[in-house]
Amino acid sequence: MANPQKENGYVSIANEIVEAFARHRLSGNEWQVLWVILRKTYGWNKKSDAISLSQISKMTGISRSHVAHTVAKLCNRGVAKKSNTYISTYEFQKDYSKWRVLPKKAPRCLNVQPPLPKRATKLLPKTAHTKDNKDTITKDKSSPFGFNQFWTSYPRKESKKKAMESFSKIKPDGELLKRIIKAVENQKKDEKWLRDGGRYIPMPATWLNQERWDDEITQLAEANNGRSKSVADEWAAERGVDLYSDDGQGNQDFRVGVPQLEAKKR
Repeated sequence: MANPQKENGYVSIANEIVEAFARHRLSGNEWQVLWVILRKTYGWNKKSDAISLSQISKMTGISRSHVAHTVAKLCNRGVAKKSNTYISTYEFQKDYSKWRVLPKKAPRCLNVQPPLPKRATKLLPKTAHTKDNKDTITKDKSSPFGFNQFWTSYPRKESKKKAMESFSKIKPDGELLKRIIKAVENQKKDEKWLRDGGRYIPMPATWLNQERWDDEITQLAEANNGRSKSVADEWAAERGVDLYSDDGQGNQDFRVGVPQLEAKKR
């Protein structure tokens, strides 16, 4: 058990020097070697002393090669002085204004660049995946989710901006998008959409606003009380009448039924 006593010897150091120690930064090896120099000089009431590197190594436990390097650093920093005599003597530099070490609170590197800002990590969009549809629907930054797939499938490509706005209001998920695309593909086979080069195909924005994906495909024969398309068209051509009306938005319906037109003709 250690039991140090002042009567067995002590190192007398001015409080001002101790406070200077607290304000300045040295490495661990430098502090150890410095205290050996203080012990061998101030501890014997001497200003300097001839201290061998082997002595310092034995007292500090630092290898001799590292001791030589550390002593040189202390002398370069102005904390210790070494004589140029045949036998080297070492001395502590008590004038701390000559120390060339960093203050205690100063960073080691004076040329410190500010830290780079952290980058926000964006999550990848989820993909719609069903058993019936194995195609991956990706999210385009310039258009709503699934719009490009709808626009590619829809046969009438007019007023894309309005169609995109209407699509954005719907915000379809993967299941609804599947229904919309399937409805477009089915309605493209409708006789009304095929007539006159697609004249009666609704504008895409109108189709979306009216939720026309829930429409049933209406055959011409059903709308004319059982007459077939060819018979109804021939009947209208002979009499110079138009079976269809246009609401100005590309939507068409039968203006009147065939029997009504026949009664009106009579």
